[in-house]
Amino acid sequence: MNQRAHNRISTKQPAKFLRGKILCSATVINVSKSGMRVNAPMLFPLSSKFEMHLATKAKDVTVHVKVARLIKKGDSYDGMGVELSKKSEEYLEYINMLSIAK
Repeated sequence: MNQRAHNRISTKQPAKFLRGKILCSATVINVSKSGMRVNAPMLFPLSSKFEMHLATKAKDVTVHVKVARLIKKGDSYDGMGVELSKKSEEYLEYINMLSIAK
């Protein structure tokens, strides 16, 4: 039984975010209308809020997110599940573009 509110769309979208003063590169593994999974070498603690920038072919999309879960692979954490704090029209257009392409 699928417990997700929205279907996930698989992707390998490059993204960037600031962790303090350090600019981090990340990869968005999947997206939905309410959140995404992000793999990155540096993660935020649970409930942290931050701004992410998705580098799409058309333009960069900025999203405001909150960490909902940390994802463990083996003995270390390599990803985080984030929820959108604010849904922007740009992000919803990005999701629609991905769902049409699939």
